[in-house]
Amino acid sequence: YPRIARLSSSADSSSTGREFRRVVRYQSWWVAPLAAAVFIWAEQLSGWFGSDYRYGIAGIDGNTAVVLKILAGAALLDCIGGPVRMLLVANKEMDRKLPIFGGIFAATSIGLNIFLIPRYGIVGAAWASVGAAVVEFLLKARYAGKLLGDMRHLREMLPYLGLAGVIGLSCYHFLPARPFVGLGLGAVAYIFLTF
Repeated sequence: YPRIARLSSSADSSSTGREFRRVVRYQSWWVAPLAAAVFIWAEQLSGWFGSDYRYGIAGIDGNTAVVLKILAGAALLDCIGGPVRMLLVANKEMDRKLPIFGGIFAATSIGLNIFLIPRYGIVGAAWASVGAAVVEFLLKARYAGKLLGDMRHLREMLPYLGLAGVIGLSCYHFLPARPFVGLGLGAVAYIFLTF
């Protein structure tokens, strides 16, 4: 990230774009399989901490597995958005816009929480997190696209997302009750195919 910060403050947008693509690829490489694993094996993962943790508490809507599946998407967006955030923070033109962004993100998060939590409980809180993450990611991507000329750089994450999803679903299909074996085989296949 520090290199992106240095490059984005210079006039060399091609070097900034190259470094940005490299960092997005790296972030995508590790976060895509992690998010896929949490999403696919959420039920088994949440069961490791006991049935109360897995199935929730009586009177509270939702359970941990559902929340984990939803929050895997928010974590994915946040991790991929990290390089975008650094690109924006390092740009002097953004000094006046960043507080506005912060206000938009805070208002979105608070508004979604106020609307969704009373209706849907813990699942509503998870969806509010995803909604706020989507708004944040889209705004960041839009302004980063202006700084770099376009946002095709974010396409660098798509092969990793697709591959992690296919490998994860394949492992789950054949080993649904054995998450350790599935995760291990999936990790070996993913590393083998991406190196």
